Amino acid sequence: MYERGWKRPETARVVVLLTKSEIEKIDSAGQSAGLASRSETVRQLIAKGLKAEAEAKSEAA
Repeated sequence: MYERGWKRPETARVVVLLTKSEIEKIDSAGQSAGLASRSETVRQLIAKGLKAEAEAKSEAA
């Protein structure tokens, strides 16, 4: 994705289109977890999904 020599930014804006139902589920998850924003909820959900995927790959190996 990044060419050699191109420094990756520490953070980046990602635009994602979600259905109303998906947004409601994200907001509900964030409220249940006591998170301050939808952005923080999305970051945590992504982190959990990536961790679960990595664990599943290591178990399969």
